[in-house]
Amino acid sequence: MLDLIDVLNNEGCLYKFSKEYSPEPQEFMGGTLRFEEPFTVTGHVKNMQGAIEIFANVKGSLKTECARCGDDARYCFSFEYFDEVAHEGYEDGIELIGTKIDLGGAVLGEILSNLPMSILCKPDCKGLCPKCGANLNNTTCNCPSVESDAVWEKLKLLNLKDEV
Repeated sequence: MLDLIDVLNNEGCLYKFSKEYSPEPQEFMGGTLRFEEPFTVTGHVKNMQGAIEIFANVKGSLKTECARCGDDARYCFSFEYFDEVAHEGYEDGIELIGTKIDLGGAVLGEILSNLPMSILCKPDCKGLCPKCGANLNNTTCNCPSVESDAVWEKLKLLNLKDEV
């Protein structure tokens, strides 16, 4: 929680902060995200004619399972964060609880909403063999290549030429 008592009643007041947050593991897209180190949020809060604005830089990393092979995958993030404290009766912005805001929770929501659909252990991850389940990054298998679906076989007969 970030206490804004000094900023709330002092127009033009600027409060600088640097916080570390260590969230619990998060379930995401069928996997688990683990923050092995705290992520940092560094910035300032400013009272601009009664509007409380938050500007921050967010940096950190998380670990999860690779979407292709299941090995550990690390995802690093660094972005600028902007938000406002919600005024009474408004839903937009971070909710003010007394004189405090849950900045860590708001930033965590931003991290989760901006994650890629799949996180890989490395860009050229080969994944698992669909027949035997071997991790193709670590070994080769002798399984025959995957047969294509018969539904698509007729498309191979089409003679399509590139036309400009």
